[in-house]
Amino acid sequence: WEIRISNWDVDKAQRFIYQEDHRTPLRKEYRESLNKTKYANIVVNELNQRSQNELQFKIATDENALKFGNAYVMFNTLSEAIENTFNINSQRESRKIADYLVAFFNELIGIYIDYFNDIKKSQKKYYITYSNMFYGYIALAGELYNKENWVDLLEKALAKADLSKSNVELKNLEISRSEMLPKNKERLISYFKNLL
Repeated sequence: WEIRISNWDVDKAQRFIYQEDHRTPLRKEYRESLNKTKYANIVVNELNQRSQNELQFKIATDENALKFGNAYVMFNTLSEAIENTFNINSQRESRKIADYLVAFFNELIGIYIDYFNDIKKSQKKYYITYSNMFYGYIALAGELYNKENWVDLLEKALAKADLSKSNVELKNLEISRSEMLPKNKERLISYFKNLL
């Protein structure tokens, strides 16, 4: 057994835990959330922690948080979507994208607030609050990034979207599964991009 007493800030403690994981493995989701070398992870951590933000504390590393309706999206889902959509090469870019995504999700979740306030009820008839939908939401955010009228374009795109479970196109993508097949992710991303 080893005992260490240290007085570190949260960031340094997380880097230490990530490094120690190589000796005592952590759950994959939690380990990935501690990896500060990926810019997409920095953005996701910022989204999960920043105040005045609809995603604050709603990004999970444990699927039980989704099952009980305490979170909206899995950490790795959001990180993968951001990494595949945005070309982030610096801390400055990650901060700018985090700022934009806070505003974007404040709008998106605000539009669908009734669904996000009662996740279990909404999931009976709609795909809106499933974690995998964030692949599509991030794709839409990427298409709207750096456009002056992105809020208006977002509202118009979502007004055209049929995110109900009666939509055959979405039903075939198996959005409710914990892991989507890569081809289904691509089809979901295309669905959202085509809304514009």
